[in-house]
Amino acid sequence: MNKKGFTLLELLAVIIILAIIALITTPTVLNVINNARRDAAKDKAWGIMKAVEYAYTEEQSNTGATVALPVEVNFSKDSTPRVVESGAEIKFSGDKPIGGKVIMHTNGKLSCCNLKFGDYYCTTKDGIEMNCDTKELNDCAAKDAEI
Repeated sequence: MNKKGFTLLELLAVIIILAIIALITTPTVLNVINNARRDAAKDKAWGIMKAVEYAYTEEQSNTGATVALPVEVNFSKDSTPRVVESGAEIKFSGDKPIGGKVIMHTNGKLSCCNLKFGDYYCTTKDGIEMNCDTKELNDCAAKDAEI
């Protein structure tokens, strides 16, 4: 008698092979997702820094008044970000950080300190290299003061 179909042992072997493939690929997929989120937070932080620079420049050109440097813009969950001295509103599209600050130093360079997007805190090292991590950096304001 010729029976068509799979034996229980053959089905069990296929299930085991699929489970092994899932175990191998899951960490890789999760790592790719986390890297994408971190890179998105990094891009958002650069965008916020450019928005602060634009608001400062626009305030200088529109009012004719000199806004003294350094300029610090603080971000929090429930406030509208503004250039501290002049009160110019920072306009940008996309997600607003729920914490942190952006500083325009006396030499005109920008840095950010713990701009929080989702689970990531973004901070510039040396005003050029952006670092986004799940841990808040405690001394970034002191570190960026000498850019």
